[in-house]
Amino acid sequence: RLFHLIKGCHGSRSILKATDFTRLVRRLLSYHPQLEFFWCDSHSGMHAPYINSVVASMLWHAGGWRRGEINLRQFSSLNLEAILDMLQDPSQDLNLVPHFSYDQFYVAYVKFVHLDTSACGSLGPMELMAFEGGGPVGRARR
Repeated sequence: RLFHLIKGCHGSRSILKATDFTRLVRRLLSYHPQLEFFWCDSHSGMHAPYINSVVASMLWHAGGWRRGEINLRQFSSLNLEAILDMLQDPSQDLNLVPHFSYDQFYVAYVKFVHLDTSACGSLGPMELMAFEGGGPVGRARR
């Protein structure tokens, strides 16, 4: 049921796209009490990357990150209903909710910004080599 509620009337294929998750996550996190710091101007720029990281984490877990979409079987592996229940509990530490840990996002984001020496919003081979202190970077094999 939850799969079809999130999917809505967007197309006839039985898949959820990243944009479907983005709408859901944005709604869930817009007024979450543990994320009040996003409401001030000095931190508001971090809200969209945080939402993107939550969506990417869910897609990665379900095996649909590369395509940016998942099917019903993959969706079932997320156990999203239990995660939504956790998010509804105001006493639940957000950092202990799967895919929603702000602390993990912040560490990854700061590392990314540090490695993105060209400030282009992506990492090239030389910047990736700096991630682990150098070493060979080759093409991934499928």
